[in-house]
Order: sequence, then C-alpha cells, then structure tokens
Amino acid sequence: MVNGWKCGMRRAVAVGVAVVGGLWGALALAKSDGPYRVIGYNFTDRSIYSFVIDGFGAGNLRAHKPGGGGGTVCCMEVPRGKKTWHIKLEYELTQEQYKKNLPGDVYETDIAIPPLPDKRGGYIEFYLRPERRIEARWSAAPTDPRNPNATGNASLRID
Repeated sequence: MVNGWKCGMRRAVAVGVAVVGGLWGALALAKSDGPYRVIGYNFTDRSIYSFVIDGFGAGNLRAHKPGGGGGTVCCMEVPRGKKTWHIKLEYELTQEQYKKNLPGDVYETDIAIPPLPDKRGGYIEFYLRPERRIEARWSAAPTDPRNPNATGNASLRID
C-alpha cells in the first residue's frame, strides 16, 4: 500500500512538473506582449483625423478638449524585442485646405517603445505635445492627462 502511494505521488509530481514546464515554455515562445489598451491625448492646436501606430488604428484625437480629447482603443500587441513604433498622424484639414481642395498634413516619425512592466496588459498612453513631440508611457490604469508627471521617457520630435 505504501509503495503504491509513493508511486502515485511520484507520478502526480512528474505530471505537475511537465504541465508547469509546458506552460512556462509556451509563455517564453509568445511572440508578442499584450494586449494593451491605447489612449491618445492631444495637446496640440489641431485635431488629428487619424492616429496610427505601426499600422494599428488608434482613432482620432480632438484638439482643445478637456483631458486631451482622446479615447481608449482596444487592443494592441507589441512584438517581443521591438524597440520602436512608427507613428503616423493625419491632421484634419484647415479651412484653407478644405476650401482650396488641398491635401491634408501628414506627419510620420519613430519613437522608442517605453518599458512595459506588465507583459499581459495595461494601457499605453500617447501624449501629443506642441512642437510635434510625442511621448509614450505604460500604465496599469488610465492616468489624469493633466498630471505633469504623466510623461514617459520615450519621446521624439516629429520631423
């Protein structure tokens, strides 16, 4: 009876180790982190018609709105090992562009991906600042966009 019990325990431990090892291996083989919710805050003087991050449509961002005029878009994944995002902004037409049927302004740049401490979720907030500066940061929950400490270390001026 004791030998049967020991054999059963060994089998259970072996199965447990195999299951945990398999789950750990699957996590290590994951090709991306996330999903992350994306929030954009626009502190510029122009509304943004289209905000795109590496092909991910992050919506539009109104100018002159309390809280930066952005909303939350779900859900973006970040490939493991990726260091930068390509950002593309299409601004809404000015009155002159509209009246004269001129093309809109498009700005593109690359910014560094901020540290992502939670590999399975959270929020990535993008702050569009005057002088074509974009900042990105990760947060566990949405932050107050008017908080002066709510800027990340990933920023670059758009050329």
